[in-house]
Amino acid sequence: MKLVTSLPKYSSYGGGITNLMKPGLLQFGLIIALGLAVAAPLGAQTLAQPAASQDCGSSQSCTAHLSSSVTAGNALIAVVRIGQVTSVSGTTITDSMANTWILDAYQAQATDVHLLAVYRVVSAKAGKTVFTVSNNEAQTMRIISLAEVSGLSAGSPDSTAASSGMGTAAQAGALRPSQASDYVLVTASTGNNQSFSTTQPFLMVSQVTKGAYAEAVPTQTAAMTPAISFGVADQWAAIAVAYKASGSSNIPINLSLQYDDGSAVTGSAVLSSLSGGTKTAIQSWTIGANGAVTIYCPKVNTGTYEYDFLDPSGNPLQSYVILPGAFISLISPAHSILGSITLSKANHSVVIPVSFAFQ
Repeated sequence: MKLVTSLPKYSSYGGGITNLMKPGLLQFGLIIALGLAVAAPLGAQTLAQPAASQDCGSSQSCTAHLSSSVTAGNALIAVVRIGQVTSVSGTTITDSMANTWILDAYQAQATDVHLLAVYRVVSAKAGKTVFTVSNNEAQTMRIISLAEVSGLSAGSPDSTAASSGMGTAAQAGALRPSQASDYVLVTASTGNNQSFSTTQPFLMVSQVTKGAYAEAVPTQTAAMTPAISFGVADQWAAIAVAYKASGSSNIPINLSLQYDDGSAVTGSAVLSSLSGGTKTAIQSWTIGANGAVTIYCPKVNTGTYEYDFLDPSGNPLQSYVILPGAFISLISPAHSILGSITLSKANHSVVIPVSFAFQ
């Protein structure tokens, strides 16, 4: 069952929410309860707007701008590829809002001579922002990505990794976040034009000739080796950076799923983005043998997303489509939310009541 919905009214009592709606409206209540459990954004959901890129070719400077005004307090992240340069010395980063940019990481590619660098700033002002990178020694200049990201800490990166090499996959090396739900980016530059790809949980944000940028918000704290792949072996440079989230890293929703005969629902829960007729999986969680699973919800005001609950064979049990802007005004102070959902063993429909309690 798939439901596209706008926000309904709901009632709360004593710090919890209990759904008492008729079966046909039950999906509304479930989405509302989930919407109140706002978490750190997942994957591309951290982008405040689509990222920009620019290939300036044979040039000593390059300019790019985002399509919409930047929100004051959001972070701007710029990834640049500078040809025939192996040092950050002499590179100038400016923007139209007079922000002061910080160099977070860089990597030189010595064989196909170029430099890959990641710069960041927390925008002090709101408004249209034009970004420019310049270097008088450069022979080519490209802005691989200019992204506005909400919810990042203004402090230094949590972890960085950088490397260069030859092959069909650019790997920056082991990245070791100190906490779960960091915002993690991986970027790569190549000697030749390539077709770039990455693997879950990373999503491609932007790419330009000889460069690409992907992002994720993985829930684990274990070391990871994010990579960007391409079809033909090439000289590459790669950087991975993990940034801490501002405030609470996430608010978990601890769900208990069971059938109406008392047995546990098992399988998985999958969060996907829907865009241009394409469904792209962002993150998945395994439902335990006891029917328990912890998921996280996006805090977004753009984009359409879908939650799918699947049985162990991957067959859909329930699906919920979340429209743009559905969650942005429903910010809860809860540290976590405890939920209970019962499905019909016969047809997988939701059996009321469904309850969610703030913790």
